[in-house]
Amino acid sequence: MNNTDWLQRLKAGDGAILTRGRGEKEVVTVTKLTKTQIVIGEKSRALRFRRDNGRQIGGDKWHNVDLGPYDEATAAVIATHRAQDRLGAMLQSVRRESLQHLTRAQCHEVCAVLVRYGIVPEQKSKEQKNA
Repeated sequence: MNNTDWLQRLKAGDGAILTRGRGEKEVVTVTKLTKTQIVIGEKSRALRFRRDNGRQIGGDKWHNVDLGPYDEATAAVIATHRAQDRLGAMLQSVRRESLQHLTRAQCHEVCAVLVRYGIVPEQKSKEQKNA
């Protein structure tokens, strides 16, 4: 079995791994198959690939996209990276957000969350410090 036999066994609804030019990977689902093409996506957003080698149809050397076989290990790594990317984006938005508009009660809620997750140490009140 050579490296492209899996392309011939693909069916609509099967998973595949899309690899973009800079190495970014994405799990995709085969939408449609023809004798010579594999289609991923719908209508104007669809990507088309050659069924004989998995190379993108209409791609160029700067924006090339390749199709590879789906496997659970790669899908798990992709999911982990996506989760880390989402977390990073959320942290960036929190860093950019001005907290000046929060009420005193909202500030206490935010501080409680930061303390609960060990991000900042718990602040003791004056009464606790004097006791």
